[in-house]
This record gives sequence, structure tokens and C-alpha cells, in this order.
Amino acid sequence: RDNARRAVHHAARSIPIPEGVFDRVHMDLLQLEPSYHDPPLNYVLLIVDAFTKYPVAYALPNKEALTVARHFWLAICTFGTPKVLITDNGAEFVNDLLESLTALHGIDQRLITPYRPQANGQVERYNGVLLSALRKLTGDAPENWPEWLDFALLAVRTATSSVTGFSPFELMFGREFHPLADYSIFDWGVLTGPEAEVDTVATLIERR
Repeated sequence: RDNARRAVHHAARSIPIPEGVFDRVHMDLLQLEPSYHDPPLNYVLLIVDAFTKYPVAYALPNKEALTVARHFWLAICTFGTPKVLITDNGAEFVNDLLESLTALHGIDQRLITPYRPQANGQVERYNGVLLSALRKLTGDAPENWPEWLDFALLAVRTATSSVTGFSPFELMFGREFHPLADYSIFDWGVLTGPEAEVDTVATLIERR
């Protein structure tokens, strides 16, 4: 099948407004400093639910089609099958394996062209947040980023949106986040953007 023609076909269609949780998801790949693991972890597969803005991320050793498809399948097993999947047209997303997976589950994959990257803004925003947060969290040991990935996600998932008045966690699960530890000493505040979210993570680290 001609992947180039398929990408143009998908990109030509409009992106539907999500009607509920995990109705439409955006997926992207970030490359980070190789971790200390053997083999090293080099990438983060980031998936963002467009309805709740809830981010899911997986540390990956590579960006091969099988690796990406397997972890997208893990997200499906956890959160259910989305109706629409938005990705760019990188080879890790445009391949027979992911196409078969989406076709099998009735997922409509739509591709973003390099000329319209803002259409994938749901996930692009979190790219910057996670990268900045992980840089602050790892300090002089950037190879330790996999150990801090979940902590960075926690800060983003539980941050109150100034637009909705709720956190992504609350919208996803229908309840407030109740941590096992006492985080009341931290000033989570009302976050208004990526910079505020990164500052919240930095505050948590400083007070640990």
C-alpha cells in the first residue's frame, strides 16, 4: 500500500471534536538522553486524551513499529479503544503493523502533515512540559529520566486546569486524586500553562 497517498488522504480530513473520554487521542514520540539501562531507553511514547487532556507515557528502547504498536496496545488495554488516533506521518506511525492494529479495532488514524503541526497541538504541548520537567528533575544525571517519568506525569495529571477547573485525573476517573503520601505541604496551585506545570514539579523536588 502506498503510505504517502494514505497520509495525504488522512490529512485532508477534518479532526472531529471528542465526545467523551478516550474518544480521540493524540500520539507522538520524544527522543531523550539514552538511559543507564541495558539496553538503554531512548524514547518516550506520549499519548494524550483530547477530552480530558490526560497524558499517558511509556519509556521505549527504540522507535521500531513493533515497539510503538505494542505500547499503543497497552494503552488500549488500560483505557479502551479510541475512535480516532492522531499522529504525524513518521515511519513509526505509518506502517503495516499499526495500520493493521487500528483497522482490527475500528480506529480511524488521521495523519498530521509537517505543514499543519498545530493540528497535533494536544500532544505537542505536553512534549514541552515533559521535556522541561525531566530536565529539572534529573539535574546533572539526565540518563536517569525513566525513573522520574511517572513523577512528572503525576504533576501534570493532577494539576488543576484554569479552563475547566478540574485536573486531567478528575476528568478521566471522575474523582479527586488521593495520594498515599501527604502532599499537602506542597503548593500545587492552579496551573495555567506548561511553565507553571514545570515549576510545580521543581517545587516538589526542592521540598522532598
